[in-house]
Amino acid sequence: MDSKSKRVISDIQKSKEPSKDYTRAMREYHKYRRGKECSKEDYSIAFDAYNDPLQKEIIEALLFGDADFEDVFSAFGLSTRSLDVYEEMFFDRTKFRNKLDKLSYLDNYPEKFGKEIKMRALNLGPEFIYYTYANIVPKSPKQRALVQRMFMASAYKAMAMNYNSMNSKVTKNAIDHAKLMLKAFDSLQKFSEEELSDEVDILKVLTEDESKDSLDKTSMVAASDII
Repeated sequence: MDSKSKRVISDIQKSKEPSKDYTRAMREYHKYRRGKECSKEDYSIAFDAYNDPLQKEIIEALLFGDADFEDVFSAFGLSTRSLDVYEEMFFDRTKFRNKLDKLSYLDNYPEKFGKEIKMRALNLGPEFIYYTYANIVPKSPKQRALVQRMFMASAYKAMAMNYNSMNSKVTKNAIDHAKLMLKAFDSLQKFSEEELSDEVDILKVLTEDESKDSLDKTSMVAASDII
């Protein structure tokens, strides 16, 4: 994933100057690693982000979820050039030939937070990242698609109640997913395609007071049986 950055670091350790086949990003990273100032801020932003654990995982999750670079700029102010540089040096997406490659990558990913945020970006899309970390509520079409994905993901996890003992940790987690599933279903029922507009905030329905839909375990199991 980061072969170019590793090559630059290796060359520096061997006191080698940039070779002819270096790309512009590699040359800039060579200067950066030697403590010199980059020629443009876009490069230093990408390199600094890689060294910041939170920024690193958010950017990689966005790349992992195939985010539109213009949307990323609107949400976080990261330029297209910075994202291009980051991808080239640290997170080469061309290594992923299909979704199974991405799942294999995640299965072996060592960092818990990074693994979780990448999985959400893969399953729920970059809109989830915008909503969680930039406080941006996606507009109608994407928003509805996001809630639909939340519903389906929660529905499958809620069914775990049928295959585990009543007081197991898995069952308790499945109940939480069942609640989220029913909330998402309720929000999808409330708004038709015609009623959806840029002003509609479906996700607010999902964050309403839990007391409105406090359901006991029996009703949760019954709900999962319907799916």
